[in-house]
Amino acid sequence: MPEQKTKSKTNFDQDFFNLLHDVKNPFKGDENPHFKSKFAGLASCLKTIKPALKENNFAIQQIVKQLESGGAVLQTNLIHISGKVVCDGGIPLVSKDANDPQKLGGSITYARRYGMCAMLGIVGDDDDDANLASEPDTKAIGRLYNEFTSTISECSDQEMLQDVFKTYKKEIDALDDKSKEQFRTRYTQQVKTIKERKDKNADS
Repeated sequence: MPEQKTKSKTNFDQDFFNLLHDVKNPFKGDENPHFKSKFAGLASCLKTIKPALKENNFAIQQIVKQLESGGAVLQTNLIHISGKVVCDGGIPLVSKDANDPQKLGGSITYARRYGMCAMLGIVGDDDDDANLASEPDTKAIGRLYNEFTSTISECSDQEMLQDVFKTYKKEIDALDDKSKEQFRTRYTQQVKTIKERKDKNADS
């Protein structure tokens, strides 16, 4: 039987150990057209790590810090409920035009992804040395499906269900046809469940 975590008393060292053990690699649903590789976007990274952070009494904070020597870095902080904080050294913000908000925003997003992944020891990009691009990541897809199923099960009406589905659409569209069909089938089942529940309430 797996050992259960004790939540009655917070312990920074134990919580940090559990966090690093619990957090999984995010689903890589975004595509880099220049390198023809896939990576986990910022939304996918946050969707993956936030439950593990909450479960282990942590929150994440990312801030832009100006350096005395010039330039700036994106610093990632893991804040424990005890008040202790784990900080990284910061990811340098590199932009061809710092006066262009869009380019600067892209640099910040890139740094946020890399900062949180490096801090938590997870991977959000394809391994350049691995020739696995054509192989579906079945474990990651399974985790995404379980999360998707759990989330839509909480939807109480059709409008809420559609809004939730939109947040997953980009990741689902990046899947192979067989996996896409699995997600669509589950979505259709939930549509039917909501309709049956509505009809039942109307008759009562």
